[in-house]
Parts: sequence; structure tokens; C-alpha cells
Amino acid sequence: LLTPNRIGDYMAKALYYSKNQTKTILKLNAIGQFSQLFITLIFGGLGLLYLHFNVGFVASINPALLLIFVGLMLLVIFMFKAQFYNHRAKQLYCAIKLSIMINTLLISLLRYLIFSHQFYSLMLVFNLQINYFMSMMAIFSMYFLASVVPTFSLFDWAIKGSVAVFVFSFLEVNALAILEISLLMWMLNFALPALWGSVFVFQFKTAKPIAQSS
Repeated sequence: LLTPNRIGDYMAKALYYSKNQTKTILKLNAIGQFSQLFITLIFGGLGLLYLHFNVGFVASINPALLLIFVGLMLLVIFMFKAQFYNHRAKQLYCAIKLSIMINTLLISLLRYLIFSHQFYSLMLVFNLQINYFMSMMAIFSMYFLASVVPTFSLFDWAIKGSVAVFVFSFLEVNALAILEISLLMWMLNFALPALWGSVFVFQFKTAKPIAQSS
């Protein structure tokens, strides 16, 4: 919750494993994060295209912001490409089985669809009657735009809420309801699990190395 863009997840997960497994855990975690980002970009891109051709969404964005956004995306692609073609990184990722990568991608897709439909379900609870397909395209676009904004998980609801209000304003949806839904999503999926998990974290003790007898 306290590290920007959940960077702390990488080292926090490695703490629960022995030191000789640290590289493997970091590698698998990176694959998981990339898979989730990949799904977000694919579905988000489709959502943006759909909204652009139906409500003129992309055309209404400030050109300067759009230029910055495109620049950031190109920078991310360049950095990933450079990292992939790095000999050491290539050896590292080639050691992972293809089945693991495919399963990770499928799980990321399932997670993405669950979160998206959870948001849509809350819209129905708040009696926001919008076409299902249009709603999903807006939700995909929201996650896409929110994913490129650096933020702390503690304030993630505010960032996603602001982006959601902006996106759904094109569909003339009540802004307050969208903010409340974003806050509920954050509480259900981040805040409450983090509080519950902290009980275990504070009780966790790393294993001490066993001294060898002489």
C-alpha cells in the first residue's frame, strides 16, 4: 500500500522464501506483473478505440496530454525491448516454461475480467443503467488510462476514481456514484485484504540460517 505502483510487492514476496529462491521469485513476479499489464493494454486499447469511434473520446483529450501519454508508452516499449534483448535477461526468461507463461497470462485475463465485471456489478447496484458493452469498453479504457499514472496504492482509489469520472462523463453518468464505486472497489480489493494480510505479516519471522556443527 505504501510503495509507488506497488514496487514493494517484488521484495515483500521474496521475504517468504529462502535466499536461493529470491531470483526465481522476483522473475516470476515480474512475469505476473507484465502479464497483467499486457492484458490491460490490449483490452484498454480496444476500449479506447471503441469509445473514440462512438463518442469521440480520444479526440476530446488535450493534445498535450495525448502527446505525453504516447511518449510514455513509447518509452515503456523501448525499455522493455532493450531489456528483452539483453543477453542476461533473455537467458533468465527463457528458463521459464512456456506453460507457466501461458497459465500466468490466462490467470491475469481472468483477474482482469473479474475486476471489470465487479465494477459493472456495482454500477448496477447504484442503479446506473448503461448498455453492458458500452460500460465494459469504458471500464477497459479507465483501467488503461489509470495504469500509466504513477501512484501509491493507498491513494489508488482517488486516481482511478478521477479517471473513471473523466471516462464516464462521456456517457453522462453520475460522477458521485462513479467515485463511490471506485472507493468500494479499492476497499474490497486492496484495503481490506491488506489489513487482513498485515495480521500475518507482523507475525511472520524469517527463518534463521542453521549453524553448521564443527
